[in-house]
Amino acid sequence: MRKTKQSVALSGPPKRGKVPLRLVPAIEFIQANYDLMLRLADMAYETEFSVGRFCHLFKEHLGITPMQYVTQVRIEHAKRLLRTSRMNNEAIGDLVGYRRESYFIRMFKRTTGTTPQAYRQAHRKKHGKRKR
Repeated sequence: MRKTKQSVALSGPPKRGKVPLRLVPAIEFIQANYDLMLRLADMAYETEFSVGRFCHLFKEHLGITPMQYVTQVRIEHAKRLLRTSRMNNEAIGDLVGYRRESYFIRMFKRTTGTTPQAYRQAHRKKHGKRKR
């Protein structure tokens, strides 16, 4: 009996195409727990792979490391909060899993090329100020 590779299309960042079904539990785990302190061992546990094998397969199929994916998910949620709320950087950073505001700002800028404040201002200029 021949085993076939099963895969599923990935929704959400990153857009790389089909992902093996064995990685889906880890991706769902990340998307559900991005605001927590995530460890590679916890993600790998979801797939029943060793940490090394999990990291290798994740990078091979998604093109980024698991921790880079965590960062992307966190920053996407932060961008939504910056567009839709009046919360300060510290509160947003904390909600998306960064316990230090300075680290949140650094990761946001590294990922997007701009600071959270500049992102919020650019979005408001582009879409006009909305009453809340």
